[in-house]
Amino acid sequence: GGEGTPILHQAESKPVKHHHSREREKHIDLGPLNVRIEELSVIGSEWTIEEDMFVIRHLEVLATPVRKLENLYANLSKKQPEAYPKTSPSLHELQGRFEELHLPEAAARLKLLV
Repeated sequence: GGEGTPILHQAESKPVKHHHSREREKHIDLGPLNVRIEELSVIGSEWTIEEDMFVIRHLEVLATPVRKLENLYANLSKKQPEAYPKTSPSLHELQGRFEELHLPEAAARLKLLV
């Protein structure tokens, strides 16, 4: 019997929008979409989506004074260690990440965040 082949990738047929990035992490093995995810993580794959959003939000949207970022990050890290895994990223790292996100090769990832 050749019938009854399980259809593994029905992702195309029902576009589900998850608003929580934590949800997105769970559904990562979507076959063809993995390529897309690979491509997004080329730059700074060690940064989580939440961290990137934090960097963009504070440095670009809210223009938070840089010296406050360390404390803000530390507080978030206590509440959500899986989203903010770094022990205490330096201001230099956070600013560096902000600049990385504005490089042309990070354009796809930046679209996800904004």
